[in-house]
Amino acid sequence: MAWECPECVSQVESGIICQACGYRRSTGIILTSTAGKSFSSNITFKIDRGVYKDIESDYQYLQKNPGSYQFEVVKDENSESGWSLRTSQYSYLHTLLNDTVCEINMLYPLYSGDVVKIGSKGNAEATAAPLTVSFEGE
Repeated sequence: MAWECPECVSQVESGIICQACGYRRSTGIILTSTAGKSFSSNITFKIDRGVYKDIESDYQYLQKNPGSYQFEVVKDENSESGWSLRTSQYSYLHTLLNDTVCEINMLYPLYSGDVVKIGSKGNAEATAAPLTVSFEGE
């Protein structure tokens, strides 16, 4: 979605960085379940069993331990969208980004339309709980 840069008044066709002056637009991230329910954040946030349950996704697969989480959505100034994903080192399930297993503690840039799933470490074909990424203002 196109937007007008508040610094130089240029029209920016896509992305969050104005190519004319370098201004970076801050935007929130939205994760949407197949049930059509969404979670949104403007800050780095841990995605855990509670978030999955709130948006009516397959939360039953996730750990119940207090403080456990599957992955984080991370505000990342080095990512084109301003957001990345980082898998928890304590998760006993894989986090998949567009059907590719994410390495623990690595940052993976997120883009509109990306799909995050959880998967079994014993069976690579067994995945669940797809969440689709989008951003505020799209």
